[in-house]
Amino acid sequence: MGIDWKARLLNKDELASGWYRILAGFYDFLFLSVVLLLASAGTTSWLMVISESPHYDAEGFSRYLYQNEFHLLLINWGILAVIFILVHFLYVFRAGRSFGMMIVDLHVYNEEAEKPSRLQLLSREFLKYILFPFVIITFFKKERPLYERITKTYLVK
Repeated sequence: MGIDWKARLLNKDELASGWYRILAGFYDFLFLSVVLLLASAGTTSWLMVISESPHYDAEGFSRYLYQNEFHLLLINWGILAVIFILVHFLYVFRAGRSFGMMIVDLHVYNEEAEKPSRLQLLSREFLKYILFPFVIITFFKKERPLYERITKTYLVK
């Protein structure tokens, strides 16, 4: 017999507490940090090859880029932003939950106790970043954060 997700959604004790959410967010942060660190190493190497900087030390090189080839830095930051968005949002889009939620074993369901649509998942992740201050307010309470109420989703353990 399968798990009765409707009963779990209605039971406040089954909702993921603030500590579970913080732990999942911490694992998401670690995962994204490693990916972005590797990506920035690659883009920095690309900058050193493509730039016409006469400096080979880090301080002189970065000063030269800021003064003479700032457009390369903008391209570099743009690439890193796209990598962040692709890794974070597409991972959630394909897997149905974030990397941290998988490690902590948290599940996202909609109000009908079904897997949420991809639009609900993407909206949920996007609203997490926009409504971050309101997430902190609900940390110590056993209630759904504002972004979950808007997207009509639940995070359960």
